[in-house]
Amino acid sequence: MRAAFAHPTPPAPIGVRGARNLTLKEYLTSDAWEMFKELRQAGTVDVYHVNVMLKACDSSAEQRRLMEQMHKKFIMPNRQSWVLMLQQLRHEGNDLEATEVISKLDSANIFIGLAR
Repeated sequence: MRAAFAHPTPPAPIGVRGARNLTLKEYLTSDAWEMFKELRQAGTVDVYHVNVMLKACDSSAEQRRLMEQMHKKFIMPNRQSWVLMLQQLRHEGNDLEATEVISKLDSANIFIGLAR
């Protein structure tokens, strides 16, 4: 009888950014934010980078802050940016706010192609 194939578990980072061990996802997300910070300082961030980091945000409030910061730097959200925010709002169970965002996009003639 053969042993079942098992995926190796990556070792948890030890002593990375604090006293407690971070999960692999937390470690990678932390590194992604560091890289994003460096890109911002270099002035080379574009909407693609913002969209990647929108996925790393833990909440719609965090996504909104990021989008507002980027708007101040003249980086405008695209369709994917809005879809990511709407997905997070729905994930949080915040259907009312998601509906309000869609209404604002509709009134601004921004078509994102979502069925209601």
